[in-house]
Amino acid sequence: MSVSDPGAARPRLLVFAGEGGVGKTTLAAATALKASLSGLRVAVMTIDPAPRLADALGLERLDDEPLPVDTGEPGPGNSGSLHALRLDSRGTFDRMVDRLADDNTTADNTTADNTTAERIKANPIYQAVAASTGSSGPYMAFQRLHELAESKLWDLIVVDTPPALHAEELLSAPSRLAALLETRAVALLVDPARAAAGRGSRLARATATVVLGLVERVTGAALLGQVSSFVTDFARMMENMVERSRDVETLLATPPSCFVLVSRASAASAYATLALREELLDRGFAVAPIVANGLTPRPATAARGSKIDLPADAPPGCTQLLERVNAELDLLCQGEAELTARIEDSTHAAVLRVEHLAVEAGSLEDLALLGAGLPALDDLLAAAVRGE
Repeated sequence: MSVSDPGAARPRLLVFAGEGGVGKTTLAAATALKASLSGLRVAVMTIDPAPRLADALGLERLDDEPLPVDTGEPGPGNSGSLHALRLDSRGTFDRMVDRLADDNTTADNTTADNTTAERIKANPIYQAVAASTGSSGPYMAFQRLHELAESKLWDLIVVDTPPALHAEELLSAPSRLAALLETRAVALLVDPARAAAGRGSRLARATATVVLGLVERVTGAALLGQVSSFVTDFARMMENMVERSRDVETLLATPPSCFVLVSRASAASAYATLALREELLDRGFAVAPIVANGLTPRPATAARGSKIDLPADAPPGCTQLLERVNAELDLLCQGEAELTARIEDSTHAAVLRVEHLAVEAGSLEDLALLGAGLPALDDLLAAAVRGE
């Protein structure tokens, strides 16, 4: 059953995106932990090859298989769980080939000699493409999400993405793959001479024949044969790849699944975040309220109208220094408040505000404290997970 089938048990997807260093990995991990403690079965996956998610969860490593995270003794009636994984593009690619190759199963639905899959995986063209994270990663991210969603093991899937610099490459992967199917590129690679001779003038066909002959002499017939063999086998799977990617796109376009955009409290970061938001909306994806992370905390003693009592033996000038610091904090907080207000005005949605943390989250205890102290995460889970 397709994950886009209305009758299927649909997981919710929360995809955290934003610039590098805005804290989206920590927020993704804290959200996943908090959701699991509330009784949801949660998988949190990172597409970023850096070990930030493992560090935030206090784990030594992550791999392609969901690793159970020990969140402590569950409360009464709490059936929630947390698993974490890191995208392995090559492993996902290999599994997809094994699953989608046309001779993968026999008539009685048992595994057969998977000759097409083995032939594809042995081809040097496939090995080069599959080994390149840059070329295969964006496609495989959607394929892995499809696997997780189709398994029906999770109520919520939280995704931590690389910096927004790669968002265009990630988001456009399914449409680029679909566009390839709709062109004659595949036919040209499978049988260049036949594709070239199929249309065009006599001069064009003659020119194509000459060019193809030169290509064969330069590259060698063996390479052309490898390309033709790979594309012939792989083209049968491309439509399935596109369909699976579009299933995930459908999930991401349907609330309560959504993208969660994380921004710093700076004009440049806010501008980049708003641009990414417009891009996502233009592509038909659902977007949660923007999370303004790392806001300047206002100490309780620095509240307006309060008086800070200094020790009697405090050095001269301390009172003036504290007044100056508090005044600068006031200006900084006021600037951040004005910036978040402008974001709210431009998006017509409330901004979820998260204050800067004095300690980096490096364990489940840190994440639990973070989640407990951030009402923004409650708002996010209520709006994006429970559909309220």
